[in-house]
Amino acid sequence: MDDIAQESGISKKTIYQHFKNKTELIQSCVDDSMKTVAINISEVKTKGLNAVQEQLEIRNVILAQLKNEKTSPHLQLQRYYPGIYKITRTKHFELVYASVSQNLQKGIGEGLYRKELDLDIITRMHFICAIELKNQDIFPSENYSVRDLMNIYIENYLRSIVTPKGLEILEQHLHNQ
Repeated sequence: MDDIAQESGISKKTIYQHFKNKTELIQSCVDDSMKTVAINISEVKTKGLNAVQEQLEIRNVILAQLKNEKTSPHLQLQRYYPGIYKITRTKHFELVYASVSQNLQKGIGEGLYRKELDLDIITRMHFICAIELKNQDIFPSENYSVRDLMNIYIENYLRSIVTPKGLEILEQHLHNQ
C-alpha cells in the first residue's frame, strides 16, 4: 500500500478511506480493467466491420491493454490472490466466450468462416490459447514479445476457421500491414 500511495501521490489514509484493504483495492482494479476491455470490445463490434476485420481489431484492443505489462496479471493474481483470480478467470472466460461466439456466428453468416465449426470447442480453445500466450514458462518475455505472439496466434486462428472468401480478406489485411 505504501508503493501505491507513493505512485499515486496520495496518502495511505486516503486509500483506506475508499478501500478496506489491499485485496479490495486489487479487486476494484481488476474489475475496472475488465470493464474497460468489455467497453472497448463492444465499441469494435459497433463499427460495422466484417467478422475477420472485427477479430483483427479486437486483437488490437487486447494488445493496447497488454502493452505495458511485463508479466501476466493472471499469473500474479493466481499466485498472490487466488480468490480474486478464480472470480476474474470466470468473468474473463464469460467475456471472451460471448465475444468469440458472436464473432464466429457473424463470420459464418457472412460466409467468411466455415459452417461446420464446433463453436463451443473453438471458443474454449481460443480462450485457453490466448491466455497461455502470457505464460512465462512457455513464452519467456526475453525471447518472445506479446505483440508477435498475439499476431501469429490470431493469424493462425483465423486461417484455421476462414472460408476462401474470408482468407481473401485476411490476406489483404496482412498484405496492407
